[in-house]
Amino acid sequence: MIKSKQSVCLLRPPGVEAFRLSSASLAMPLGLAYLAGSLEAEGIAYSVLDSLALAPTTISRYHKGYLVGLPLEEIPSLIPSDATLVGVGITFTHEWPAAARLIDLIREERPDLPIICGGEHITSMPEFSMATSKADFLVLGEGEETLVELVRAIENGTSFDEIDGIVIRDGNSIIANKRRPRRTDLDNIPWPAWHMFEVETYSKHGFVGGMEVPDITLPLLASRGCPYQCTFCSSPNMWTTRWTARDPKLVVDEIEHYMKTFGARNFPFQDLTAIIKKDWIVSVCNEIIERKLDITWQLPTGTRSEAIDSEVAQLLKRSGQIAMTYAPESGSERTRRYIKKKVNSEQMVASIRDSATADLNVLAHIIHDYRLI
Repeated sequence: MIKSKQSVCLLRPPGVEAFRLSSASLAMPLGLAYLAGSLEAEGIAYSVLDSLALAPTTISRYHKGYLVGLPLEEIPSLIPSDATLVGVGITFTHEWPAAARLIDLIREERPDLPIICGGEHITSMPEFSMATSKADFLVLGEGEETLVELVRAIENGTSFDEIDGIVIRDGNSIIANKRRPRRTDLDNIPWPAWHMFEVETYSKHGFVGGMEVPDITLPLLASRGCPYQCTFCSSPNMWTTRWTARDPKLVVDEIEHYMKTFGARNFPFQDLTAIIKKDWIVSVCNEIIERKLDITWQLPTGTRSEAIDSEVAQLLKRSGQIAMTYAPESGSERTRRYIKKKVNSEQMVASIRDSATADLNVLAHIIHDYRLI
């Protein structure tokens, strides 16, 4: 393996609490951790600058919400002096104004430092993101392979024309290359490099992206993508409509690794739609049970109901599952038709009843109009 001369600083901006109603952004940066794992596997030097973990109790007002973490003005000077690139991850659109301001501040302090942005917001709104920031490159969709190729191209001074999945700034022009095909070899993607992050800090302060428990928490992705096309969701842009699952045994291998390495015992699965196939989720549960793992795990992001019946719900409970989040989005059949939320009401209610009977903590995602609150 040829060691890269580049040194990438992976930067997590402060957490943004929009309108003091959302805590979704105060969670471990799973996307950045996956990128770190891929850079490490390729022998590319990198560092992590996690603005939230470095100042988890620092709160500053920002527009109608507030920031949690280092003040924006303090961050640029903390980027390592030997960094040759900085990569900024932005998941949610409500985080973008603060991230764009941070990019401005980095550009003022390090005018020649290339800035790469990626994440769900960037993938959903690339033209807007370029037009409202001073970023040099955008990485769209899954970023592991794309970031490595981009780093190599910058290092070697080669053309960016053949790198799928990027948007580049060329003078006053914005050039979008063709999208990179979705990865189907999920079992070959390097695990997140959590050893570079403050795992205990996130758990101590309850920044877990799910139900808070006293144990050390680490998030997982057991699958990627979602086959549905809800009109309000960025998933079709980010992941296309392909749902791909990992080998259940390898998922549980990762859980065991985190138990031994970090002492973790709670695992929120951050999958978009984890439970699509009954036989797959049954295999995951049985693998956990057969290994006698003393853990809790959660599905906090919202999942489907079709494969969750009484049998599955009881198996989830036995395997340590404590929180099940459904995503009906609305109680109105008409509204769900408008937003293309393909949910059968009777089946959803029956599934929720089965989960509640199994003594799981059941939540439901409902879309609110903030003007009515």
